[in-house]
Amino acid sequence: MKHEINSWNTKHMLAEKLLSLLEKKQLSKITVSELVTLCDINRKTFYYHFTDVYDLFEWYLNGELEKAIAVINPLDNFDSAITYAMNYMHQNTSLRNCIDTPLGRDKIVQFLNKNLYSKAFDIISMLEKRYEKNLEPDFKEFIVISLMRITVLSIIDAIENPNDYDMEQMKRYLSDVFEASVEGLFRKI
Repeated sequence: MKHEINSWNTKHMLAEKLLSLLEKKQLSKITVSELVTLCDINRKTFYYHFTDVYDLFEWYLNGELEKAIAVINPLDNFDSAITYAMNYMHQNTSLRNCIDTPLGRDKIVQFLNKNLYSKAFDIISMLEKRYEKNLEPDFKEFIVISLMRITVLSIIDAIENPNDYDMEQMKRYLSDVFEASVEGLFRKI
């Protein structure tokens, strides 16, 4: 039990230092050497827990995902999920600084996809009941993934180019596109 607590503490300490560094610089510029120096641990300790800085970053994101899922009420609408995801990304400089590399960008995209996927799936399931339709599982999955890609890539673009977007307007647009697409689909089939 003591080993598990020490391991958990070490991982969190490394994640906290990673986040503090991410406030100042991009993920691709952070080294294991910096982290172990800041945490006053040796490299072997770092590599016992993580393979590299990106592995640590992914571990941190997975923990954040668990918190995000707990916050978003399953009965809320897709708009609340989009708002939460956009606000979360906008308020976290450390996460925005991770978009500078393909791997960091991929991790953020995965984080947002996981964050919004279940909400979109729930809404489509609710509409199936409302319209008394049963979509083929593959088709339902296709709809969810397609709409998630539009939403997530729009959020990423807004984060990369904040001066090009009005965030409130983008939230409305994304929510309207999602609802109109799905509602229109159910009326058509």
